Amino acid sequence: MDNRILKIDLKKLADIDPAINVWNIFDSEHPPFVHGKRKTGEGMDPSFIIFENSSMNVTYDTQKLPIISFFKYKSLMIHIDNGDNSVTQICNFFGVMTLQKYSAYKLSENQTEFRIQVLMYLHGFWYLLKPFIKSYLTRWLNNTWIEDLAMKERKNKFHKLGFKEMIGMPTNIDARSSSNIYQSKLPLIRALSDCDSHPFSYKHHKELFK
Repeated sequence: MDNRILKIDLKKLADIDPAINVWNIFDSEHPPFVHGKRKTGEGMDPSFIIFENSSMNVTYDTQKLPIISFFKYKSLMIHIDNGDNSVTQICNFFGVMTLQKYSAYKLSENQTEFRIQVLMYLHGFWYLLKPFIKSYLTRWLNNTWIEDLAMKERKNKFHKLGFKEMIGMPTNIDARSSSNIYQSKLPLIRALSDCDSHPFSYKHHKELFK
């Protein structure tokens, strides 16, 4: 492999159905609430959806750096549902092309392996920072996993109790037991419309390109 490519490969185990993985990545409403601010000041601002269909979306994201959290960087992110409980993400940070894949594999009845793979094509000045970037990005990914884990576990629990999106729990208490985790259907149903409020959102394209 080209030595300019920085690769990080993390594996996590959890008692969560693999189908939850796609929902987590495509849920554009949670970043500012779940990843909004960490002890070092870093975090994520609201995510805006520029385009989406039944297999992908393009979002405009803003993230804050540690310590100097007033300094923010913005990027377009492309998320692609691969149809096997994995998502490929393509983005560009400060001119550095980044390719990510988030996968989930059922190992046993009570255990799923979540695999986080990130590849960054470092060039010029960025290549000199390779050790620092690897350390920082590994920490970022681990923090994001921990923050998302509680959300994944809650989603998994309620779906096993028969919860359905925007409908709620079964009225009959006896029916609140299910082994079925509903596969996420894209685009996801959203509680609010904030994610669609960017002036370049696909919902405005007819007006913009008339």
